[in-house]
Amino acid sequence: MALDEMNRALKARNDVAVGEGALDEAIDLAEAQLEVAFPPDVREYLRRFGHVEVGHLEFFGLGRGIPSYLDIVQVTTSERTETGCPLPKHLVPVLNDGGGNLYCAFSANARMSGIVLWDHEAGPDQVPEPIASSLEAWFLDVLRELDA
Repeated sequence: MALDEMNRALKARNDVAVGEGALDEAIDLAEAQLEVAFPPDVREYLRRFGHVEVGHLEFFGLGRGIPSYLDIVQVTTSERTETGCPLPKHLVPVLNDGGGNLYCAFSANARMSGIVLWDHEAGPDQVPEPIASSLEAWFLDVLRELDA
């Protein structure tokens, strides 16, 4: 099943808080509000975990009880409209690096996949730097870096 390795890695840690997971209806509503189609791995992440906090890292998501600053709809909307380097509609943020840059998944309707880094200082015409081929691969890399 998708994201099983991510799930095992999270269960093996003692510095994790995981949301309740989002219902399909909430995921569909978020897609409609953002005018995107979440890639399959992001949909599965939202369904299984809702959102995730590991150590000092807070991954955006959906679900009951999620803090507003982690709500993927609120964050995406804000990053598209309230910043000097607006996020393109084909990117969906999953983590802020703490310095204003965003790790993002491509919208499924972008016909691209994987995780990229959106640099808030590189301007709106930037070509984001590819980071990983999938959400799970990137997430596992993030955990390894966190433990290094």
